[in-house]
Amino acid sequence: AGIAYLVKVETALIDMEDDSERLTDIRVAGRSLGPCNPKAAHDFDCGFHLCGDMLLSAEATTTEEIVIEAHSQNTNDDCMCSEGEVLCISAALGSLPDLMNANFSTFGMFVKFTFEPQTPPNRPSGSASRYPQQDLPPSMKTSLSSVVGESLVSRRGLLTTTPDSSAAASDGEVLVVFLKQEGSCNTAEGCSISKVVNVKPGVSYIAKVVTAMIDMEDDSERLSSIVIAGQELGECNPAAESDFDCSYFTCFQGIEIPAEVTASGQIEVFARTERTSDDCHCSEVWDGCINRGEATLIEATGQGQAPPSVGMFVKVTLEPVHAEDQGTNEETSKQGSPHSPAVPGEEIVVHLAHAGSCNTVQGCVATGFTTLEASQQYRLKV
Repeated sequence: AGIAYLVKVETALIDMEDDSERLTDIRVAGRSLGPCNPKAAHDFDCGFHLCGDMLLSAEATTTEEIVIEAHSQNTNDDCMCSEGEVLCISAALGSLPDLMNANFSTFGMFVKFTFEPQTPPNRPSGSASRYPQQDLPPSMKTSLSSVVGESLVSRRGLLTTTPDSSAAASDGEVLVVFLKQEGSCNTAEGCSISKVVNVKPGVSYIAKVVTAMIDMEDDSERLSSIVIAGQELGECNPAAESDFDCSYFTCFQGIEIPAEVTASGQIEVFARTERTSDDCHCSEVWDGCINRGEATLIEATGQGQAPPSVGMFVKVTLEPVHAEDQGTNEETSKQGSPHSPAVPGEEIVVHLAHAGSCNTVQGCVATGFTTLEASQQYRLKV
């Protein structure tokens, strides 16, 4: 009683392919969160969609009890759900032996309310990950970056960033930034995510951008904009083999962020996706994604809780350019230079890159130059 809560509301996408199949209203302690109308991939898409969140004031909890409500419209019981497992699967899978005794029942509505206290007593700083690295194989572990500003409101075209300069980047640290949107982005306005990242002041970086190919089979399902440190890189439209191809696609690489841009110690990374449903389950700790069927199997067979379903999962890697590599060698790494003499025994690296999309019949052509040591044998790696 008398404690404020952040209330997060999620719904299973039960029979919600059509626009008329939806939650018409969600209420918490008399306050309306409004309707929730996800664009499910199909009527048997039983994953969870984040409808929204609200702050419940301490005054509203003084009675120790509150009323929560959800109203659904035109939704058949196409999914089987378990309150104990907090999981829904397609009703077509209900005959699987492992699920016969798992307390699954058919539902026409399944809404999850999560109440997070905002002033809990003796709460330690930070929070434990749901996907502890020690429980993962070494190939799926990753070192996360000094990401310091995350979008608080990033769905349906809204964007808010909250920079925090408390964590500085260390010398030589390769920064990895994830832009992730839980829930579907299957609207014309899509979802936008922005993060402010602490970098080493006055150090140049080379950026690489990859995206999980979440619901990107159709040409209209794409990343419409990627911006790194003020540079508009353009769109990324992979043309995945299927909407459930959750593997990575390289959008851009070899993007130079000069030292003068990092002088303040912070840069912003931004991505916008359009028409992408949350067909994949992704985790920063795993550094990857799995499709909905794999996520269902993991949870149904007791192997743990799968990561949340997301409509966007973009990974930005920022690799610092060492001081000795800047200047003449920095230009060589960017596009090559015939005027820079080769140093005996030195490894030579040349990047060929094209900023923007190459998704045309003609494609793109990149040409570079470098100088080699005369009569020296080289092993070429591309």
